[in-house]
Amino acid sequence: MESDGDCQLSSSASSLVRIGALRRASVVAAGGALLVVLLLSPIKLCLVAVLFHVPCPGCGLTRAALALAHGDFVGAFAFHPLSFALVPLVGAVVAVHVARYVSTGTLSGAAPLPRAIEIVSAALVVLLIGVWVARLFGFFGGPVAL
Repeated sequence: MESDGDCQLSSSASSLVRIGALRRASVVAAGGALLVVLLLSPIKLCLVAVLFHVPCPGCGLTRAALALAHGDFVGAFAFHPLSFALVPLVGAVVAVHVARYVSTGTLSGAAPLPRAIEIVSAALVVLLIGVWVARLFGFFGGPVAL
């Protein structure tokens, strides 16, 4: 049987957990707002394009994500052919990490990734590099305009 003191301690600990989660959610919201401002600004975000004056393997993915968000599937494919796989995958990974951070305060899980996710991720990296090379030679509507 819990005494009144135990109940008050439990209540205040629960309140502190909620305050911590609220604080972390505020950090995520501020970071998201900053990201939106950066995406809408004319600043080039790709260091490869800025430093080497060639498109990087992910060039066009941000514009493709925005096109997908507006329902422009043809435009998204023109910006980057792998956007239909990469944008939802990256969105899901970010959502999982944000939810974990807000609820627990940690950025990564203790458990390693399942083998299937490692294989799919490796295949997508190989595809990303393959599409990049193909676009450098003019395939898939490339190279992307910087």
